[in-house]
Amino acid sequence: MTRGEEIPGAMPGATRLAFEQAGLSEGGVAMAVVLTVKELSDYLKVPDSTIYRLASRGELPGFKMGDSWQFDLDEILEMIDETKKKEEQEQTRACAGTF
Repeated sequence: MTRGEEIPGAMPGATRLAFEQAGLSEGGVAMAVVLTVKELSDYLKVPDSTIYRLASRGELPGFKMGDSWQFDLDEILEMIDETKKKEEQEQTRACAGTF
């Protein structure tokens, strides 16, 4: 695998060089993928201001390093899955009540 080649199973755009710079290696200990506000807003396709607002309200899992917000991608993906499950359950209950 070359340094610029994308890593299978990783976030789109993740390259071997990016993983090396982040201290990750193939077959090594997995480390958290931490995103900035800009990276997360690009990933979720929402404005930066939405990320800041949700994070400051505690509605988005993240932490501050100095003045900068940081986000663990696994925590974000878990939150999205949980939100989807809750919405599906609510829709199921709503549909069941209409019969």
